[in-house]
Amino acid sequence: MGRKYYGILALLAMIGLIVAVSGCTSNNSTDVPTAADQTSDQIKANATTVAGEALQRNADTYKNQNIKITGTVQAKDVTNMVITMANPNYIVKIEMVGTVPNNVLVGDTVTVYGVCEGYGISAEDKNPIPIVSAWQEGVIVT
Repeated sequence: MGRKYYGILALLAMIGLIVAVSGCTSNNSTDVPTAADQTSDQIKANATTVAGEALQRNADTYKNQNIKITGTVQAKDVTNMVITMANPNYIVKIEMVGTVPNNVLVGDTVTVYGVCEGYGISAEDKNPIPIVSAWQEGVIVT
């Protein structure tokens, strides 16, 4: 198989991940503000920068916290994006409060200010995927 076909298979795998983890998060705590409970400016003002490996290994540690992450868009639809951070193994699903900004394209580097929702699949799985909720204004193409 040529290089082009491996790229297409990788993209299809990323889109499959979006479908597999959609709707798998839950926030059982009512006293912790979610992304929808805060403005984008509030999230930005209180965000902690988190590296890809730290988020991948410890998403539950950052759960319900305002975070800032940077990565490359691998796949997107109207309300979700999948980004990789620094290493293709550090995959993060971004669930938008609203829709993905129109100016975001696959391959763009973006900085995302959002609220970590923990893992989207069971932490017992080999490669759990962190979920971050964000407003449109919290996604900046860099």
